[in-house]
Amino acid sequence: MENQDESTCLLLQELRQILDGSQQEVQLYELISKFCQQTAGSFQRRKAFIPLLKQLQQLRGLAKPRCGFKHEKYPDVLHDTLIQVRDRLCTEFQPMLPTLRGSLTVWINEKLRLKYKVIELFSDQIRREISIDNLINTEQGGETFAEIVSDRTIDGTIRLSGIFRVIDEENRQQSQEFDRKLRDYFEQDPQGRLQNCHPKCRNNCNCQELIKRRFLKDPPDKWHEIAKDFNISHGTVTSHWQRKCEPLIREMTQNLGYARE
Repeated sequence: MENQDESTCLLLQELRQILDGSQQEVQLYELISKFCQQTAGSFQRRKAFIPLLKQLQQLRGLAKPRCGFKHEKYPDVLHDTLIQVRDRLCTEFQPMLPTLRGSLTVWINEKLRLKYKVIELFSDQIRREISIDNLINTEQGGETFAEIVSDRTIDGTIRLSGIFRVIDEENRQQSQEFDRKLRDYFEQDPQGRLQNCHPKCRNNCNCQELIKRRFLKDPPDKWHEIAKDFNISHGTVTSHWQRKCEPLIREMTQNLGYARE
């Protein structure tokens, strides 16, 4: 028996706001909708998770070992994380990017900690398998593992920065750099385009303020909360977001060097 309570309705409404129109996004939304409308813990919900699971496993950007690295426990880590998705998706997921797939990927990597679990896998493997005096990056002159992780804590545990450098330093730096650049740009709004983009006679409900409350705040505010604070209808604020803010965000991220896959 389906059980679509108010929180489920609000979640699905929010997810509809960020669909990019692609077939993949629509299909993913429909699977989430069918899943969340089933009673929690029921056989129907578990059954509805099976096709959703297949889509989740195909999300581009889910944390995994970089090319050339393997770990026998990674499939188990991924499986356990996706089970958390099953148990927490309908009650805890909040979109933080302009697309459903992007928001879901970030939520799984960051909030459910898949990215950090992968790092922890390799921190254990590296301590077991790599001699502290082995040369790494020999094509660039070579450096020892001890040199790479020389910033150890007092008790000898390898710091996260050292593990990141071994596993995926380049991608991490690029991602963090772009994230900082994007956040700074949104907060400063140097050309005033975000602040000046608002519904008629509603200067406070501008795109910059909505970005702060939807993207830069953790956890993000829900649309009905924002509408209430601005004394504006839910439909007005979400329509403005879709028609004006999202295209502006896409343009700005592309100008800053973000290439969408």
